[in-house]
Amino acid sequence: MSAALKEIARYCRSKNTFGALLLCGEWGSGKTYLLENDLPAELGPSYVLLRISLFGEESLEEIRKKIRREYLDHFLMILRKDASELPGTVPGSPEGDAAEPSANDWVYQIGEESPRMNMYLRDPYEYIQPEPVMAGRCVILVFDDLERTNLSQVELLGCINEYCENLHIKTIIVANEEKIENRSVSEERNSADRKREFLNYSEMKEKLIERTVRLHVDETAVIDSILKQYRTSLTGYTVFLQNSRRELCALLSQCEIQNIRSLRSGLQDFERIYEFCQEEQMPDGDIRRIFTSFVLFTMLAKNGRISRSSLYGYGLNRLQQKYPEFYHDRFLPLCLKDSINSGNWDDAILRLQVHRMKENLQGMSRPENRLRTLPFAEIDDTILTEGWEAYLHMAEEGLLAPDEYLLLIRNLAAARSYPGFCWPSVPDMKKMRSGLERSLAKAGNAETAPEFASDPMDDEELAACSPAEREICERIQSYMESGEYRRRADRNQLLAACRSCDEKAVRACRNGVLSSLDEELIMAILDYYDSLESNHQRIGFADLIGKILAASRRKLQGSAGRELEGTRKLAELLREREGNAERSGQPMKAVAVRSFLNALGTGV
Repeated sequence: MSAALKEIARYCRSKNTFGALLLCGEWGSGKTYLLENDLPAELGPSYVLLRISLFGEESLEEIRKKIRREYLDHFLMILRKDASELPGTVPGSPEGDAAEPSANDWVYQIGEESPRMNMYLRDPYEYIQPEPVMAGRCVILVFDDLERTNLSQVELLGCINEYCENLHIKTIIVANEEKIENRSVSEERNSADRKREFLNYSEMKEKLIERTVRLHVDETAVIDSILKQYRTSLTGYTVFLQNSRRELCALLSQCEIQNIRSLRSGLQDFERIYEFCQEEQMPDGDIRRIFTSFVLFTMLAKNGRISRSSLYGYGLNRLQQKYPEFYHDRFLPLCLKDSINSGNWDDAILRLQVHRMKENLQGMSRPENRLRTLPFAEIDDTILTEGWEAYLHMAEEGLLAPDEYLLLIRNLAAARSYPGFCWPSVPDMKKMRSGLERSLAKAGNAETAPEFASDPMDDEELAACSPAEREICERIQSYMESGEYRRRADRNQLLAACRSCDEKAVRACRNGVLSSLDEELIMAILDYYDSLESNHQRIGFADLIGKILAASRRKLQGSAGRELEGTRKLAELLREREGNAERSGQPMKAVAVRSFLNALGTGV
């Protein structure tokens, strides 16, 4: 039995009630599960737990009704159960055993003609007052999600105090107390009001709470429980999870997040990725590295620890540096991160991404490719001897990604702090600079923008570089900050999506930002528009393009009212289609074209 469960059971079994018990823990840490499963099993049938969710509640009266409803429903359920076990008797009746009466002694003891019974039949929950004992069983009130109510916690604790102090009912309050203390208050309230609110909560807590129990997750027990309960029809996945038990225990222990819900979500979402990996016959070691990177990223993302930068993607979260045992960027491509973060899963795209990942990972086993990802301290002699020359050749030919050049410069600078160390050969910085420009050009033409797993160089790091090395770093920094590579990639993605005539691929471009509308892109947009069969589809597509252009104007020029280059050309071609539709006697098609013109948003 866990320490938390033992303490809660002790409180429930104590003969006296001097206050409530507060169970604290992070969101998703298993507080509700403990109270709904472990505690009833520990206490046995002599106790009735009535769980009252406070999630989103806005009225104390609604909460009181909910308590009465839970109380009476459980009471009637017990009566039915006891009556089925002892036919012909009703607990509390003269013929039955002398069980403790409940529901205020009158549900089964007044006649059908009684005015009180008529009121009961109209609203059976209005006239019930919860009591400490229900049909011989001790009642425990559990108030869950204290921090998620829309009511003031001060008012709410006052309401709960009625049941605990005045009616002497055992009461458990469940909360993430950190969220209560950090709860944002309406902007109309000044700082003094906030302070008074917090102090009042502290005062109410001191009056109401008899003891506080903090739930600390037992990682091994939690993982064992999750794996035991996990159900899947996918062959091999259960065995894979069982074989990953050690990694999951270590991850839950070290990731600083004890949210079991997000962990379960990661296991569930990875199931489809595991299936694609199996189809590709990917080595088990690579699948396991993808798995730990995926689950860690999921847990962090669902708890607000991951942000997506418009310039750097997810690269500046330092996950690789902070969690080297579980996470490596090459095992979690941008497509997977976006699916985790947005919740949008496209199996066709993900299956293709897994195939590409397998090919990349197979190549990454070569020494020269290992050097592309290893910081200086992790390079061993075999990798250095066998891969250095090929690695430099890749750098000179533009075969490294932009931020891989940044890692190379970092390693060159780091080596200088070790006197006597020499590289197998000296890099040609002019050739490396030419290679970088080729790499940047390829990144700009790619359908997906590159992701930066490395942070920009800070002043101290730049000071340790040679002038030629510093020039390369500053060029990469300028490229990263311009955002042009990402706008170019967004343009390429929209172009490819329109040419594919794939509605899902087109919708996936909704967050794109463009620098302009060039002729090639304009024609692809119009070809896709012409291929659509219904006005509903045409109007939806026009709205999407309009939103992309409006966002592009805001981000590039600071004003949604300014025109993006190429918009007038698109408008001219649309007016031609409008005229053709009117001449052909297709008024609704003309309406859709005018909708597109309006969506362009600049009066063109």
